[in-house]
Amino acid sequence: MNIHSYIPYDDSSDHLNIHDLYARIGDYLMKYQIDLDESIGLMMLRGEVPNIFLKQAGFDEFVKELINQLEREKNEILEKYNPQLSQSELKNNLKNITENYFEENNPDLKKDLSQILDLDSYYKYRWQKNTENKHKQQYVPPIINKIGDILSNMELLESAEKNFRFTGKQKLDYSEIIPVIKRVFEIEKLILALKESLQNGDFSALNPDQLRKILGEERYMEFLELQQKIIETIKKMLEEKGFVYQNDPDEDYQLSAKGIDYLSSRSLSEIYSHLQNDSSGLPVENISPDGNQVTSKSRIYEFGDNFYNIDWNSSITDAFIKNNRRFKLSDISVYESRGNAKNSIVILLDMSGSMYRYGRFYYAKKMILALDRLMKLEHPSDRIEIIGFGSLAKRYSVNDIVMLQPHPVVFTDPFIRLKLDLSLDEETKKSWPLYFTNLQAGLSLSRKLLGTKESKNRQIILITDGVPTAHISHNKLNLNYPPVKQDFQEALKEAVLCREDDIIINTFLLSGEWWENFFNNSEGNSFATDFVKATGGRFFQTDPNELGVIVLYDFITGRKKEIRMNNSKETSQ
Repeated sequence: MNIHSYIPYDDSSDHLNIHDLYARIGDYLMKYQIDLDESIGLMMLRGEVPNIFLKQAGFDEFVKELINQLEREKNEILEKYNPQLSQSELKNNLKNITENYFEENNPDLKKDLSQILDLDSYYKYRWQKNTENKHKQQYVPPIINKIGDILSNMELLESAEKNFRFTGKQKLDYSEIIPVIKRVFEIEKLILALKESLQNGDFSALNPDQLRKILGEERYMEFLELQQKIIETIKKMLEEKGFVYQNDPDEDYQLSAKGIDYLSSRSLSEIYSHLQNDSSGLPVENISPDGNQVTSKSRIYEFGDNFYNIDWNSSITDAFIKNNRRFKLSDISVYESRGNAKNSIVILLDMSGSMYRYGRFYYAKKMILALDRLMKLEHPSDRIEIIGFGSLAKRYSVNDIVMLQPHPVVFTDPFIRLKLDLSLDEETKKSWPLYFTNLQAGLSLSRKLLGTKESKNRQIILITDGVPTAHISHNKLNLNYPPVKQDFQEALKEAVLCREDDIIINTFLLSGEWWENFFNNSEGNSFATDFVKATGGRFFQTDPNELGVIVLYDFITGRKKEIRMNNSKETSQ
């Protein structure tokens, strides 16, 4: 749970970190299916927008004015009406009902009514009758409900007299005074909420519908306009920093390459901080800025060598020993480089409807951004592709990741069997439900992207939370719930083809569904067991919030192992 602390606005202590503000906005964009305006608006509601923006937009003065307006309206009511007179009328009304009531078919009811003196006794009576007649269809005489209404209104009037000082003399019929009293309580509640919001900047306690009802349409629209003014101010500031851009004044703002790189860097830093705190330690390797992996062996500098790879210890030592501290070009040593690595990775991301649960998709996106950033910084020659799969599979760029969301569930039927013709036009396909899990399609597209042999090491990082519920056969897309055997079989066939092409599949499972025996397999095998056998890859089951740490740790340690293997080969040669 996030806990936020607030302080009243103070010019002398005001502080704004636009990077932290943007990081929080980006976090909401990744977590929820909202745009930039909605993300900033959500921050305002939760009190996470710095007070400087509220002051610049005149928001604090507007809220103070609203409070004064509401105080005036409340005082006008208190100085005009006297609810005590209406309360006397209610008491007399209740007395007349209970004393003069008679029902021929229920002679004992009058005695019961005489015992209902307040709301507590009313609710006790209703509870007793419910208990006595719990196996019968209960009949409640209309008079009982009427008495309950009268007692509720009497309690409301008593509470009003205790909480407010009425000085007026005008008497209203009790049916007319009740709405007036309710409005006084609504106004008082809003005044307290606005005062609290003014102090700490948190507007989450304000109910928009209640605000509109009490303020009226005109004042409520002013309130929204000021909110929008703050949103526009923040967007302009983000644009000046290069985090967002706008192609046309009528178009929505988009995240820039710099903005996405920054969110990627933040994600990488967060995950690295967890890695560094891990008892196993953080694997570290020497990477030069040009992306070459360097060995511990060094040699004499040759023309064209990268100066970033200079072995300063050996170079300075040689200069002291050979030339009495005079530095010559022949004294410079450089670390040997193995050259750029050739690795290709496909991140195969489940986009089925269930991935929205428990933050699974959010944490998967943070992991993707972090891994992409790590590879750009330390392994720029490596290739990374992103494929999202639901009912079908599609290729995405890292620029799509922040705003990407799982496909929404559109059917709630407990049993679904659909067969859709893939030869139909693209416009028709837009209406298809996309939230099923077609692992076959995802693996097939991954295999095609990794089909080239130019990369020495090729792997698929599969992130999923559910078993296959779709497959393609004879140019037909089959969508099933619950899954059918062929959903599993077609996915396993693709997994075997990947293995035959020397493509490693490492699976990161975010739920336990893969371990179930769906079709009463005689061998008792789960889909997880069959999939691992088919791929020969590794299998991890993890909580969503640990996904980034596990994937990056696995990636880094895998690269270190690869480096050690290359070193041993060089030594043997």
